Amino acid sequence: MRQRLVGFDTRVAIEQAAVDWQDAERRRRYLLRDVRRPLSIDEAVWLRRDTSCVPGLGIRIETPRSWRLADALAEATDQETVVAFSVLVGPREPEFMPWLAPPEPSSIDAQWEFLGWDIAENAFPSALTNCGYEPDEREALSARFGAALNDHHLFGELAPALACRRAQEARILEHGPWAVLGLYRVR
Repeated sequence: MRQRLVGFDTRVAIEQAAVDWQDAERRRRYLLRDVRRPLSIDEAVWLRRDTSCVPGLGIRIETPRSWRLADALAEATDQETVVAFSVLVGPREPEFMPWLAPPEPSSIDAQWEFLGWDIAENAFPSALTNCGYEPDEREALSARFGAALNDHHLFGELAPALACRRAQEARILEHGPWAVLGLYRVR
């Protein structure tokens, strides 16, 4: 399997991302491991400065917002993180947003910081952080995958991300197919 870069976005700075996750009930309902700053391709999890996400009113999905890195960098303020998203490509992987234009640049830069692997249906919702867990599901999945999640509630290694995707496919039947997505901090 290989990664294919799919685009870029700007999100609130990682250091500020914790503000939206202060509520203990939200963390219990949506996280397998209690972390301060969950990140995701999902805009409802890791917000954009000018997000259209309004609790109770929904969200207009715009991820990835930029297909050119230069545009994302030009748009970003000092209070934002520029993020690159990749998708896992292989014989058993779902096709991810085939309508997207090829990004510029088209490959992952070795200088970008790998933040981790997310699991999502296209870019929304994230199976890891935006589909909610019943208490018994959370307990079982947390025991199985919690230790493999990093401080951003993303997988640092691919094997547990793939195993968790299979578990999420069995759990969340109303969504899918689920893609495994890489998140990279560009700046």
